[in-house]
Amino acid sequence: MTLGQYIKELRTAIKMSQNELGDLSGVSVSEISRIESGQRQNPSPHILRAIAPHLGISMEELMKVAGYTTEVISRGSFEDIVHKDESGNIIDTYRRKITKILNKDEDLINILARAVNRSSDEDIDTIKKVLEGFTKGGLSQQEKNLLRNLIDTLSKK
Repeated sequence: MTLGQYIKELRTAIKMSQNELGDLSGVSVSEISRIESGQRQNPSPHILRAIAPHLGISMEELMKVAGYTTEVISRGSFEDIVHKDESGNIIDTYRRKITKILNKDEDLINILARAVNRSSDEDIDTIKKVLEGFTKGGLSQQEKNLLRNLIDTLSKK
């Protein structure tokens, strides 16, 4: 069974449409369709990470079906999670993503770390939705301005 067939089987077993999976995961319906039809053979770990929880499977299990391996490497005070393809090439690593964020804005990582440690799951979901709204273009400029004004007001209290 191919990865695409496996994903389609999981999705249909829970009576979910491609549109619903796309809405929940943030992955485009066309990308889901390409994966399921076999046109897209090697979806990135980012895509698999996004769809796995909505299919009722762990990201690690979906990575195995896709032919990827996951390796945790201890590096002193942190662990690096590395994903490799069938040829052993590194295709994704959490440390690399975190380094990019640190290089762009170190305060963002500190704020996210505090949010994870001090916030409820509901608050974390809200934070993720706000960030997704900004990154996916789901907010109009007027909505972004309203949100910025609200946040500015709240941060002054």
